[in-house]
Amino acid sequence: MTMRKYRLWFDGPLYEKGQVIALEGNEVIYLSSVLRAKPGMEIALFNEKSGEWRAVIKSVSRVCVCCELMERYSSRISVYHGLDVVIPLIRPQLVEDMVAMATQCGVQKIFIVRMDRSQNYTIRLDRLSKIIRESVEQCGRLRIPTVVTEANLRDAVLESPNSKVIVGAEKNPVGIGRNLTNHSYPLNQKSLLIVGPEGGFSQEEWAFFHETNAELVHVNTPIMRAETALPVLIGYILGRSTAH
Repeated sequence: MTMRKYRLWFDGPLYEKGQVIALEGNEVIYLSSVLRAKPGMEIALFNEKSGEWRAVIKSVSRVCVCCELMERYSSRISVYHGLDVVIPLIRPQLVEDMVAMATQCGVQKIFIVRMDRSQNYTIRLDRLSKIIRESVEQCGRLRIPTVVTEANLRDAVLESPNSKVIVGAEKNPVGIGRNLTNHSYPLNQKSLLIVGPEGGFSQEEWAFFHETNAELVHVNTPIMRAETALPVLIGYILGRSTAH
């Protein structure tokens, strides 16, 4: 079966062949103005509950694109792991980049936390939601991750009681930590990866990590900015996961 090039999240039930779906709003702009969609063009519509469906565009207007469902892709399987992440509240563009990368890596829950050395920024939730949705459409997953924006660091850890807490810590006051290049994690282990702001973690935050028996990790690289450290650490953790 050929790969579907254009995937669109549809927030409604997709249940049978022949069902007509009316797309409106931003989807119309994308299909008509960006893709130059015409009747007969095939796209994929999906969501977590209904799965992914092949659909054929039947009509295109300025306000609505009508599609007909043709078949459900039974082979569409999304692989999810047990990794959630905590990222610092920093410049909105960088937060948006980190959320997009975490989404594309299959992360299920993303905490955006105002840490002791975070900057005083406000995140536009409408824009963030659009970025997440576009990332889900592009990377092939079916499930939209949960994003928590009001939690502090302690809340994020307490909301993940069965997760192993892993802290990206190239430089820390209690030792060098575990080198991820020489370590692997069980494939389905629930984990919470925490990445700090550019100024690093405060003494109180280090004390909290010690209190929760967090594992401090690093890789063989120079000290990285948060937006670089996040995908690098996710890659090491998932890439070296093994079935124990």
